[in-house]
Amino acid sequence: MSFCHMFRGPLEHCLAGPLRIPISCLAVLALAGDGAPLRGASNATLRAADKAPRRIDFPNSGFEQGATGWTIPKQSTLATVSAEQAATGRYSLRITDTSKRGGSNVSGPRVLLPGEGFYRIRGKVYPVSGSGLGIYVRRFDKNGKALGDATHLLGLGGAERAWRTFETSLMVSSEVRSLQFWIHSYDKAVVTAYLDDFEIDAIALRSDGTNERSIKDLTVIRERLTRAALGSAGAFDDVRRYMAEQQSDGSWTDIDYENRNRTSWAPTRHVSRIYRMARAWRHPDSPLHNDPELRGAILRAWDSWTRQDLKCPNWWYNVIGVPRIVYRAMLLMGSELTSEQFKAGIRILRNAKLGMTGQNLVWVAEVTVARGCLEQDPWTVQLAFRRMADEIQVGLGEGIQPDYSFYQHGTQLYNGGYGKGFSRDCAYFAALGRGTCFAFGKDRIETLVAYLLDGQQWMVRGPVFDYSACGREIARKGGGKAAGLADACRSLLELDAAALPRRDELERFRERLEHPTPENALRGNRHFWRADYMTHHRAAFMVSVRMTSPRTLQTETCNAENLLGRHLSDGVMYLYRRGDEYKNVFPLWDWKRLPGITVELTPDPPATRNGQRGKRDFVGGVSDGVYGLAAMDFARGRLTARKSWFFFDREIVCLGAGITCPTDFPVVTSLNQCRLKGKVTVADTTGNARPSSRGEHRLQAPGWVLHDGVAYVFPESARVTVRNASQSGNWRRINHVYPKTELSMGVFSLWIDHGKQVENGAYRYVVVPEVTPATAAAIAARSPVTVLSNTAQRQAVRHNESGVLGIVFWTPGSQSLPDGSRIGVDRACLLLLRPDGKRGMRLAVANPENRPLDLTVTLKARFEGEGCVWSAADGVTRVRFALPDGPLAGSSVVRRLSRPGP
Repeated sequence: MSFCHMFRGPLEHCLAGPLRIPISCLAVLALAGDGAPLRGASNATLRAADKAPRRIDFPNSGFEQGATGWTIPKQSTLATVSAEQAATGRYSLRITDTSKRGGSNVSGPRVLLPGEGFYRIRGKVYPVSGSGLGIYVRRFDKNGKALGDATHLLGLGGAERAWRTFETSLMVSSEVRSLQFWIHSYDKAVVTAYLDDFEIDAIALRSDGTNERSIKDLTVIRERLTRAALGSAGAFDDVRRYMAEQQSDGSWTDIDYENRNRTSWAPTRHVSRIYRMARAWRHPDSPLHNDPELRGAILRAWDSWTRQDLKCPNWWYNVIGVPRIVYRAMLLMGSELTSEQFKAGIRILRNAKLGMTGQNLVWVAEVTVARGCLEQDPWTVQLAFRRMADEIQVGLGEGIQPDYSFYQHGTQLYNGGYGKGFSRDCAYFAALGRGTCFAFGKDRIETLVAYLLDGQQWMVRGPVFDYSACGREIARKGGGKAAGLADACRSLLELDAAALPRRDELERFRERLEHPTPENALRGNRHFWRADYMTHHRAAFMVSVRMTSPRTLQTETCNAENLLGRHLSDGVMYLYRRGDEYKNVFPLWDWKRLPGITVELTPDPPATRNGQRGKRDFVGGVSDGVYGLAAMDFARGRLTARKSWFFFDREIVCLGAGITCPTDFPVVTSLNQCRLKGKVTVADTTGNARPSSRGEHRLQAPGWVLHDGVAYVFPESARVTVRNASQSGNWRRINHVYPKTELSMGVFSLWIDHGKQVENGAYRYVVVPEVTPATAAAIAARSPVTVLSNTAQRQAVRHNESGVLGIVFWTPGSQSLPDGSRIGVDRACLLLLRPDGKRGMRLAVANPENRPLDLTVTLKARFEGEGCVWSAADGVTRVRFALPDGPLAGSSVVRRLSRPGP
């Protein structure tokens, strides 16, 4: 079946299981679309599609009349009308929230609306610092009565100090006659920004009508949804048990209907059983097909649920989880539901309102499409498809970023959590609407494909989604699975060839996900400058590094998940060959020795703290697409360090310098902590190798350590500890949805001990995957890489065979090279140089502070190419770069240079 892959999984977790579907707080994507009618739709679908957007009168939207029409609390210091900045005219609204105990509170004038429809909301923001400036909307009926609570539309912030437009869209029901903006900086946020030039446009109104094409296409959508809900036949033995154990009132004694658990709400099992039974009754290959006794059990269970009208303390189940199951049962039961039973189901579906964004919006839009089909209302289906299409855009708020990373819950990397569901479900809707007037436009399909190929596939190794991109889902059993991406590829591949760009790449990505081999493995390097994150792929392995800066939020905790993840953004470096290296190790982890981090071993547990950011700006990477380096100026508590990672074809060189921590707690750098597989071999500096017995061992100046085909080589003396022993723990220590069932597993852990009262400490080690003891010994004896510098001013590494050179210039200066030449810069930056042919090179530079930068690179030789100026007097070539601002700030600029000659 075309869409059956959307509904796999055990019944009791079907669609609503909290371990399968992320549970979001209200978070909003700042959109950047043009608001034009849905591309690809029939011109007659909504007659408003032939019209320009209709501007709605918004009194004093630009504050040129001061605060007239706006309500600002008296004596408030958090909000004022100011002449310091203005997008147009003389005035704007200034928000200055310096407290984490409260927020600004500004209400706008009531804006009258012409009717039910689809509206675009715009404004301009001048971000100064911080984040968490919320734009909300209140709805009022014809009598001026508020309809529900304020809806969160946008979250704004940043430090660009330049005016930019923010935009989103909103569906308004027939009950709403007016809107009011409410501007509130979140209670725990610290933010300064200016707002100006609010606008509201009517894009499409219900009164503009529909046509025969949309009604015909509505039938197509309903048939596709029904086939998807039906799925494959499978076995239905559990359905007979449900029938046998059902009580006369339609309930089951093994379900706790009083349960109030926010993360795993037990009553959801009731509606899951209704859906499961409906599939068994409807499916032609089921032994219970059209069984009258089963039909009666389904309707009794239906009446039991709608009569109880149970509500979960977690809004997600009421608004998304339960409605997504109910609509499937309604499609399958069809006319078997009485008029009253049908109306009761529709009331449940109406809880899924389109006033959300991001992945939450995708889910409520799905329910809204189904409701429109059930009610035979093309308008509702049209709006849901349109609202979802608006989400498939690149922007600077939550959602898809310019580097194709994905933000959710603020500036937090979430490609493998919310972003995975987003890519899977948006692709599903692209296939659902194909060939109909509801279809996504070409630009939305292009963006979705780019998100999959330029973002998602770079964060995957075979069946595993890199744990650094999964947010709090690292604390879930089964977290980190990449299977949903194969679903996304299959959905998009259902589109006509003319409608789908990069089809061959999608085919290869799907094949790589389903049948990974070294031959079809991804190869290259990708830096995600919006996420402080780098990935590196070769046939034999994948490596990722997750860093932290003031620009990005560290990994969150929510609903008592990810309770010990404080250090998950502190330079964690995962290394994958097969993909099972870290499987189920997280309940047993020592959460202060995460792979790659430098940490102060304080006695307190590493509890996750929401809203945390890095302390220092110099955090980022430079990449030419093949090789890369990442660097992080790190500070946590009283610990500071300058860390860098250099990625070559076979080796990853890891450097640390300037490590300082003036406390009596030990400081360590962890190289890895993963599942123990096979034996551990340790060699001294003379090459003598021996197996390491089980337990924890302190090594004095080892030459190398080998585990699971990965060598850790130490070019200089270091105090190293290896632990290859069983570790114990339980899932509940990191996620309270699970019991305290004790688990144990063999774990390999390796770290460098820097001691206490550390001052200007350092480390250097080389990680080499896919080696044997013999090759590890050869690498240690004759290193393929040379560390040219490892200080708090510069960290530089050259690969001796390929000639690739990477330098972290923490400060302006120059670096001498083995051939006697020098390379210098006049600004702190990251630099990567790769030979290219006999007379050429590729030079990549980036500003890890994610700001524009005029930079000059000086080379002790004559080169030609863009930005090159040769000085015969000095015997140097100066290469000038203007590193980008705006959405590309922090990205790499690559130039090809060549030596003059025949």
